[in-house]
Amino acid sequence: MCFVRASIRPLAVVAVLLGFPGVAAAQDQTSTGVTTPGAPLVHGQSTTVTATVNDTTTPATQPVGSVRFYLDGAQVGGPVVLTARTAQLQTPALRAGQHTVRAVYDPAAGFQTSEGSTALTVGRAATTTLVRITPTSAVAGQDLDAEIVVAPTTPALGAPSGGVALTVNGAPFAGDTLDADGVARGTAWLGAMSAAVRVDYQGDANYTGSSGTTTLAVGKAGTVVALSASPNPAAVNQVVTTSATVDSLAPSTWWPSGVLTGSVDGQPVPGAITIDGPGQGAALTTSFTSPGLRRLGAHFAGDMDFLDADAALVLTITGPPTNTVPLRRPQPARGLTLKASPSRDRRAPYRFALSGTLQLPGSVAQADGCSGRVTVEAKLKSRRIVRKTTTVNRACRFSTTFPVTRKGTVSVTARFDGNDSVGAASARPIKVKAG
Repeated sequence: MCFVRASIRPLAVVAVLLGFPGVAAAQDQTSTGVTTPGAPLVHGQSTTVTATVNDTTTPATQPVGSVRFYLDGAQVGGPVVLTARTAQLQTPALRAGQHTVRAVYDPAAGFQTSEGSTALTVGRAATTTLVRITPTSAVAGQDLDAEIVVAPTTPALGAPSGGVALTVNGAPFAGDTLDADGVARGTAWLGAMSAAVRVDYQGDANYTGSSGTTTLAVGKAGTVVALSASPNPAAVNQVVTTSATVDSLAPSTWWPSGVLTGSVDGQPVPGAITIDGPGQGAALTTSFTSPGLRRLGAHFAGDMDFLDADAALVLTITGPPTNTVPLRRPQPARGLTLKASPSRDRRAPYRFALSGTLQLPGSVAQADGCSGRVTVEAKLKSRRIVRKTTTVNRACRFSTTFPVTRKGTVSVTARFDGNDSVGAASARPIKVKAG
């Protein structure tokens, strides 16, 4: 008997060689591994995922077929054909957090399917915070337009969201929320100071926090004193009413604060008035026993936010009148109307036109009563944002416009200061909406 040495083959191969019918060829087992580059990933970045398929049967051959990739359970793209046992996928931009990448091997004939997975950790992306405040040189109470821009330092996948906090010279000042573009805009007012402004962005689920700074100089606001005497000229022993009011000069929108004093012929009038509110001033009634010229003065001392100011006028006192005519007192106004157009402005920059009518009493002619000053104020969340002054025309009408830089419901009021014929009057407040 003769023995022949032969290599051992799988049963299916021997069956085929011997011509046995009905026996299927065995499929080689495979394993699939998934790898990614080792560099850290941050929000908004993508990466390349590599699937490697190996034949785990001995002797091993090179698997053929394709691979399907899944990101967090959802298939990404179509099947990728194996090339030299590997298939690759460029992921879409990834959000911060944990992600799972799974690869499923779809074999050609002769190989078994297999799958593998790996975890991807994506960190939060870094940001920068830019602060712009204009103008950089202002006065107390002036509108300061602030813009805060938070931007990613890597390719973006959506803008940063969340809140920002402002401090001025180290003290908390205000907070705001970023819009869909990662920007916060608003209007601020500061007293006189050298201001170091810092903005801190707290970050969100995808972006880390960051800070930005800027500086600006805010000086004292100018003021003006309005001084009047009625009647002028006046007769000896006739009662004279002297009044003084203080206002700030543009671009300040704050009412002045400080101390107001008066004088007659250079001699101080006893007493002083502290000014700290809208339309405040002082009034004095007196009479003079001898004819001549009287020099009246008013001095506003100002404070840390407002400059001082002076006003003067000459009062003429004549001899005793032969016929004394009683002083005519202003008649009460019937009212003051106020309306705005539009009542809502949806597009920035928001702007509103105001108009109104002074309603005279029946005893006052239009020629006598249609004059004087109207002060318009606008408040947002109980804080004054606009104050403007206009005049009543000969038809007893007034008009002005004002801007609003922030979204919200704005309360608008108007006050007529009065004149020699008609007393002061206030309009019923109205509301307009910005945004």
